[in-house]
Amino acid sequence: MYGECRWICEECGKSIKSITPFFKRQLKHFRQVVSENTDHLIFSVRSKKLPVHFKREMYFSETGITWTFKVINEGEKELPFQHVMHPLMPLDQIVAIELPQFESVYNEIGKTKIDLEDATSVQNFLLSQPVGSTNMLFLQNIKTGKMNWAYRNGITVEAIFSEKDFPTIGIWWNNNGYPDEEGCRRIECAFEPVPGNNTVLADAHRDNTCLSVSPRVSYSWQIQWQMKRTV
Repeated sequence: MYGECRWICEECGKSIKSITPFFKRQLKHFRQVVSENTDHLIFSVRSKKLPVHFKREMYFSETGITWTFKVINEGEKELPFQHVMHPLMPLDQIVAIELPQFESVYNEIGKTKIDLEDATSVQNFLLSQPVGSTNMLFLQNIKTGKMNWAYRNGITVEAIFSEKDFPTIGIWWNNNGYPDEEGCRRIECAFEPVPGNNTVLADAHRDNTCLSVSPRVSYSWQIQWQMKRTV
């Protein structure tokens, strides 16, 4: 999970390329940087417990970021896995959210499905959450792999991904409610493509909705963020 990207949209006042040094400083703490340039970073890590090699590449343009991920199975057995990309963003700066159609919404905090019929209902629900509240929603069986959100400063971000690989969108919406300890509460949110109905690998494996890579081969996917200023 990439919480180190928390202030991605606050840092890009000029262009994405101008914040590459910021990413280098932050992300070196989390992954081994194996290659870096003015417009991309490549990270690589091997598991100490499983025969798996994970690679993440970040390519920067003037108006966006493309993440490319690869899981390499170096073992002799099928490897089921989940990957949830989790850039945290300032919740109080978001003024509009556009989501794809979906079949149902599950609230992980309350452990129940909630009655939100369409994308507008989800937007209104999130933007009306009071200070001190926390929600973890899963929009299940989405129709398209595309969503966007807008900031008070006029920047809009469009996220594009494969709905086949990621049939659920997880929405972390923490309006100063977590962790419930004085001085530790945060105002943050994240929009997460999820391979499964939730982020529990055992559930996704049972439901045959997790990602999987065969022995001695690799599995790759991309997630794109495109940004534009509307005002």
